[in-house]
Amino acid sequence: MLRHQWIWAVSECTFCTRSQHAAGRRALFLPGKKSAQVASQLGLKGPNLALGAATAGGGIALATAMNWLRRGKADAVLVGGSESFSLLNVLGFDQLGLSSADVCTPFSGEPGMTFGEGAGYLFVESLSSAQSRGAAIHAILAAAQVRADGFDPILFNPSGGGLSRAIQAAIRQASLAPEGIDWIRASGTGGRDQDLAETLAVKAAFDRPPPVSSLEPQLGHANGACPTIGLVAAALCLENNLIPQTLGCTDPRQGCDLDYVAEAPRETKLQNILCNTMAFGGTNCAMVLQKPPNGERHTIPIPASAPTHSPTIKTVDEVVITGIGVISPMGCGSVDDIEWHENATCFSSDERLGTSQPLREAGLVRDFSARKYCPKIKLRGTDLLTQYAAAAVSLALNNASVMPGTFQPENTGLVSAITRPSGQVFSRLMAQLQEDTFRPSTGRLMLRNGRFMVASQLAQWFDLKGHSASISLGAGSGLHGLCLATDQLLSDASTDAMLVVASDELSPMTVEQLHTTGVLVEDMDNFHPFCPTGRGLVPGEGAIALVLERRSSALSRGARTICKVRGASSSFDAVSSQVNWAGRAAWEAQDPQGTSLSKCVSSALENATTIAKELYEIFGLGCGDYRRDIVETTLVSTIAPSHRPRSTTMRSGLCESSSALFNLAAAASSLNQAAADTGNSSDLFDRPSLVFAPSDQGHNAAVVIGHCSS
Repeated sequence: MLRHQWIWAVSECTFCTRSQHAAGRRALFLPGKKSAQVASQLGLKGPNLALGAATAGGGIALATAMNWLRRGKADAVLVGGSESFSLLNVLGFDQLGLSSADVCTPFSGEPGMTFGEGAGYLFVESLSSAQSRGAAIHAILAAAQVRADGFDPILFNPSGGGLSRAIQAAIRQASLAPEGIDWIRASGTGGRDQDLAETLAVKAAFDRPPPVSSLEPQLGHANGACPTIGLVAAALCLENNLIPQTLGCTDPRQGCDLDYVAEAPRETKLQNILCNTMAFGGTNCAMVLQKPPNGERHTIPIPASAPTHSPTIKTVDEVVITGIGVISPMGCGSVDDIEWHENATCFSSDERLGTSQPLREAGLVRDFSARKYCPKIKLRGTDLLTQYAAAAVSLALNNASVMPGTFQPENTGLVSAITRPSGQVFSRLMAQLQEDTFRPSTGRLMLRNGRFMVASQLAQWFDLKGHSASISLGAGSGLHGLCLATDQLLSDASTDAMLVVASDELSPMTVEQLHTTGVLVEDMDNFHPFCPTGRGLVPGEGAIALVLERRSSALSRGARTICKVRGASSSFDAVSSQVNWAGRAAWEAQDPQGTSLSKCVSSALENATTIAKELYEIFGLGCGDYRRDIVETTLVSTIAPSHRPRSTTMRSGLCESSSALFNLAAAASSLNQAAADTGNSSDLFDRPSLVFAPSDQGHNAAVVIGHCSS
């Protein structure tokens, strides 16, 4: 029986999904909602992610699927992207001068994009799995690489540097020489700057570039679904030995001087093809497709063990955390600066809570100044959500003793986890829309509402040009980000370090959304995480950033190791295929029995080669609503009766994306304190701790950390 997983590629240009039901509004605002819907319909209970990076979402999802399969975390992964036409998007892009009056003509004539819609899905499995069950194999996905420009939070790098590095990395991963690529399926949107940047990227990666063609005139630009739709089309071209024509390419623009297959489709033998994707925010993906063995027709498998299709994977190495930076209601600083285990709450009142609901206090970050932590960064006009994230990253890098040059920028990746875009930016956009007047600033605000914005801005400020991903699953997103970053380090030898950052910002919009769904506590005296008297949550805000690297790297540079990641796992509840999702209240999508959460925790413990009774501490999410918390308390009482779940939410409130990582930092602090108190002579410092988090849509993550004795 195949262990099916699910990844959803999200376009972050589309954000105005609406629900007629109040209980569904908050959930529909989360990209993770869509992945939850489809996985529940299909009964898929493995890891489930929603990866938002504008057009690059599908490419990042494919790279993640490769990592899961290479590490044996799944036998098969369903990867998909979907896009529905939005008049609001088209009007916004038109105001930015990006739309074409007619069908787009990539690399030629008048610049402009033609918008499209649709969906593309790929059933991806290991080659051995496909062969053992006699599956028809369409193509081999030999490589999938992601690189960030680190140039601008919205615009592309005009030199094409990020895409060129992604292309070269993909060719290396596929164990090919550049001349081994027979055709390039270009991103080719028709945009002037993007087409030129892609041309320059191809010329930088190839001495003699192969034919290049775009399918955008036929398919339109379907944002987050582009990579998967394009890969389906490319696989058909590969199977039929056909290079498609770039329609309308009759008058190449200045600088666009490649062979764009302008005259007619070409019939030629194809063995290896390259598929490119460029996205707003500077995220670039390059994927290599190969014909299956012996030309057999095969769903798109990934060779799980064939050395010709993967770089050296250091499976014997460990992933360690060498830096943690915290911006929170509990305080700001490194992991050592926070009093994690104080009993007093850190709630306060502020105009940011609004006036339309009864909640008067929340976990707010007080007296925050981003300039204190990021004195060299130009912060003018930056929203609070991104400021929190930047301050946390700066603190984490300092805590890890990372200086410029410690890691090569192109080998340093980033995973950003946020639940929703900045309330400040969203409110400004809504104000403009209510004026019923579109202008260029409206289009820019639309892009700034993309969940890729935080990652793209951090990549520019901190020169992070490696793997890049943005996760948006609601509560626990940060812990899922840690799982993804760990897989990346253990799967791809070209990645030297990963930063994981989770950020939350409270605004009147955020609080109103939570109030509408009925999850806020009405009386602060009834806020009791993990207790039967808990009647609702208190929201919080803040950010946390972690520096991850291989232990061998940390030892070689003499870095202090805060803790090691001994095991990591994720799963999905898939409670029912008969769900009225539009009307569901928050957390009703969870499995009340906690079956999938229990399996997720068991898998993390197994990966860590430990058992529950050996754990030092256990941290759950503990939102404060016992309808949800009972699943966590029941799990802990079952696997480790002597333990009680702990959580930082009692002090900080529920910071949806960040709280699970706050808990991990608290667990690491406890382990280090126990080791110091015992002089490393007791077995305490050898005992790991467990951190787990379920989301309100049924996504589960669990991580086991241990103390580093060296």
